[in-house]
Amino acid sequence: MNTPLTKWTLPLLWLLLTGCLQLFLLNIDYGRIQKQVNDEAGYLYDSIYDRTRLNEVLLQSFTTLVDAQPDDHQALRRFATGMRTRNPHIARLQLQERVSINDQNAFEETMRTRGYDYFSIRFGEDQTQVSGNQGERIFFPFTFLEPFNSETRRFLGLDMSTNTHFAQSFLDSVYYRRPVATEPFILDDGRSAYTLYQVVYANNHSPDDSFQVASLVVTFEGLLPATPAKDAYTQISLLDANGRLLVNSGQLPENNWLPTLSVTHKLNRFGQPLQVQLSRSMVWSDINWVLMAGALLFSLALLKLTQAYTEQKRDGQQQRLAVLQELETERNQLESHVNQRTQELNAQLLENQRLAHRVMEVQENERRHLARELHDELGQSLTAIRTDARLLKRLHPNETSAVHQSADSIDTIARHIYAVTYDLMRYLRPTSLDDLGLVDALHECISNLRLRKNGIQLETRFSGPLNEMAETYNITLYRLVQESLTNTLRHAAADHITLELHRYQSEQEDFLELSVADNGHGFSQSEESKGGGFGLIGMRERVNALGGQFRIQSSPEYGTRVDVVIPIPSKAEEAAVLTQAIPFPADKAVPLH
Repeated sequence: MNTPLTKWTLPLLWLLLTGCLQLFLLNIDYGRIQKQVNDEAGYLYDSIYDRTRLNEVLLQSFTTLVDAQPDDHQALRRFATGMRTRNPHIARLQLQERVSINDQNAFEETMRTRGYDYFSIRFGEDQTQVSGNQGERIFFPFTFLEPFNSETRRFLGLDMSTNTHFAQSFLDSVYYRRPVATEPFILDDGRSAYTLYQVVYANNHSPDDSFQVASLVVTFEGLLPATPAKDAYTQISLLDANGRLLVNSGQLPENNWLPTLSVTHKLNRFGQPLQVQLSRSMVWSDINWVLMAGALLFSLALLKLTQAYTEQKRDGQQQRLAVLQELETERNQLESHVNQRTQELNAQLLENQRLAHRVMEVQENERRHLARELHDELGQSLTAIRTDARLLKRLHPNETSAVHQSADSIDTIARHIYAVTYDLMRYLRPTSLDDLGLVDALHECISNLRLRKNGIQLETRFSGPLNEMAETYNITLYRLVQESLTNTLRHAAADHITLELHRYQSEQEDFLELSVADNGHGFSQSEESKGGGFGLIGMRERVNALGGQFRIQSSPEYGTRVDVVIPIPSKAEEAAVLTQAIPFPADKAVPLH
């Protein structure tokens, strides 16, 4: 029987979840509008940035024409008229020229001959005097204006370069020789604008000679996009560095209960910091009422289904518990089988490692036996042959005789066979490994390979007690280094090899690290998986037999690197690992046939 608490728990929970769902949907609408505002603000920023960049390009085009035709004002006016027609945001194009007080009269006369009657150089309000390098007075009067009409005629001959509003930007442009913008100011028609200066030096003029300064008067309204807003709830504002409004477009609704989203981007071009702000008010139409109503109906249906499910759940609780208990029993049985199989596989892997180690041990014993037989039997026979050949040469000292020549040929051939046999014995079983230890044996192996003679530079680094290890580890490391260097010499076409062998020994662990890297042409991993070669397989089997890790990294044109890590167990563990394998006879090995 349901208590009052359980009776009202589900409806109250439904009300809470439904409220959270409606808030979530409102948040989705808010996020969608926020993303739209962010996207529109990014587009607005890119558009204004492109327009400021366009202003720089237009000014560069104007300065290029001024540099090419400085005195052809008709060509300049045609160019400027066409530029203003194509770019209505440019309020005025201007030219100012550097004139010293000594050249003032001559310059005024020159301007009058160009058709500018009554031209005279004069200062505007709030002006200060500018002097040249030797204290002479310098003027920068306007010599060209477009449009040139009754409103702009009054600027002709006027020197505004030292006006407190324009002076710093004007001087920065002259000094740094790059476009510099002034702070915002108000035009006669009430529009906000700024001036973009660019100095024009002739190729054969120095900064102290006469030069011109071209400038564009750009309105901030022209920086705004032609279609600033998609609806009546968006406002675009252009602010200065201090947050003062320069120009805006669009209007936000008043008395709106919903939030207003605003995004501001900072824009700094030609030393003029601006702020581009996009504001949008959310309205009721931005809310997806259909989705919210659907969510409400869905939650009602879910409430009914939940109530029905609760009843069914109560009836089937016992059955579900029985099924869960049965599944738990089966899972435990499966886990037991998996653990048992894992133990069997681990035991088989350990047995394979012991077998591989025993095979390697038998192989090394066979090689030692072959080397001893070659040394004892063939070596003594070759020594006897050489002795007999030398006796024949003494008995027949005449070098032209057939007996002396044959004896000399026999001695040469025997000496060659002895050298080949000695190399074969050294390959089968390096005697220095038994006499001198692992490090000296590796140096002898490197010397026998004649790497330097083949144009290969070898860099070696050894550390740790490497001469205090069991025979198994010594011969394994020797064979790994021998096989790696031989493969590099034969196949890699490398000119540099790095060989590192370190033993890290402490109370907690004892292990070896071997690394052989070359800068040869390498090979792809697919080639390794397809072929691999018996050399790499043998190296990997030797490492696996000692419970180590073998890794080879290579790629075409980037060389090859072989990394080996072999743990060295304690004496008791070592005996168990190296002896507990398939029984073999205790006497020395004989060649396998």
